[in-house]
Amino acid sequence: MASMCPTAGGQYHWISEFAPPSQQKILSFLGGWMSTLSWQAGTASGPYLVGTLIQSMIYENDTNYEFKNWQGTLFVIAIALVVWATNIWGARAMPVFQNLMMIVHVFGFLVIIVMIWVLAPRNTASDVFTTFTNSGGWSSMGLSLMVGQVSAVYACICSDAAAHVSEEVKDAGRNVPRAMIWSYFLNGALGLVFLITYMFSVVDLSGAIDDASNGSGYPYMYVFTKAFSMPAFNTLSAIVIILIYAGTLSYNLSTSRQTWSFARDQ
Repeated sequence: MASMCPTAGGQYHWISEFAPPSQQKILSFLGGWMSTLSWQAGTASGPYLVGTLIQSMIYENDTNYEFKNWQGTLFVIAIALVVWATNIWGARAMPVFQNLMMIVHVFGFLVIIVMIWVLAPRNTASDVFTTFTNSGGWSSMGLSLMVGQVSAVYACICSDAAAHVSEEVKDAGRNVPRAMIWSYFLNGALGLVFLITYMFSVVDLSGAIDDASNGSGYPYMYVFTKAFSMPAFNTLSAIVIILIYAGTLSYNLSTSRQTWSFARDQ
């Protein structure tokens, strides 16, 4: 559909074109609102992650630092303002910046994963693939597993981001579907490799959870601090934060285009 009908509206526009004529209006209306609200809500997740990750880095470098929620909120607001300003006044530099971030994405992945392979302690394959822990207090392991999929699903959303900027892409009918498919499968493959690597490196699961609950908020930081020196920890964490910030810029860009097109189309 992105190839046949490249438009910034995306899903609601495709519904209006390809749904049964008698249902096009209502389904397109509902699909448009669902898409708009989803993108608006989702675009807040990037500043939240970047802001709280910065706060978590401060905590890991200074355990005397008191982790205040209001401080995290200020970080989130500051990042949101920076993203907003960058998308307004830095739009011309966005293609160059995103191409640069693609390089950082690939090489940052290689650097982090190789360092984990070399320096981090390791679990056995049996611990990784056959041991299950229900730490959330759910009634069954199956329910705990399903609830845990929310985080995994979050990492797989936004494949349609390219569709919402298709009106600004050359040969959109060809390049937009390719971007959607390749980004999904490439990042899915990299994510799977990283997930398995991370599971092998979480030797002390309770320690990672306690560290996240009591201060850092992110269990992976416990793994990083146990495996690396603080300079290495700061460098690798900075790579993660920079990449999430770059993704937040793109997320905000697609959100603005989707919202604008929904207001434009009749």
